[in-house]
Amino acid sequence: MIIRALIVVALVAGCSAEPVATEEPAETDTSGFSACERQIRRAAEVDQMHDTVTDLDGAILVCHSLADLERASDMHPAAFDGHSVRDFITTRCNAEPDFQPGPVCQAVMP
Repeated sequence: MIIRALIVVALVAGCSAEPVATEEPAETDTSGFSACERQIRRAAEVDQMHDTVTDLDGAILVCHSLADLERASDMHPAAFDGHSVRDFITTRCNAEPDFQPGPVCQAVMP
């Protein structure tokens, strides 16, 4: 009888304990960033052997302004591989007519 009581107490105590987190957050967690910065960061994380001009298309579409995009690129300069942000964006906007109505392209289009 005493053994059963001890088993019940142990089970109840074990069930009421707070779960212990065993997983650490991923280093690429971007929950604190704006959508614009997340897109720039993703482009910056693509290695130079696999990056393409389209890696930044998401940023062109989601950034609310050229200034937002430039601020995000200042935090992640690898995204533009040393190219001028304005020149790169102008080239992409000229190449992709679907981007032209957006605020980023409107800021660089003549």
